[in-house]
Amino acid sequence: MELEGKDMELEGKHVAVLVEDNYADLELWYPTLRLQETGAEVRIVGLEARRYTSEHGLPIQADIGVAQVRADDFDAIV
Repeated sequence: MELEGKDMELEGKHVAVLVEDNYADLELWYPTLRLQETGAEVRIVGLEARRYTSEHGLPIQADIGVAQVRADDFDAIV
């Protein structure tokens, strides 16, 4: 993968990253940032569109709640 040129091999792809309270920091942030670097549109999906806190206190705001999305809306789910 080419980092300097930001290889956009996932441009146009939609990915849901699921979140819940006490999420594992690296299990959410690492794939989220890597997917964004390759051009994917990443949506953070929680039970509700609200703020969630990781096991180490790192907050993230869910973009949308699960009731508002369908699996068919995404090319991949993390």
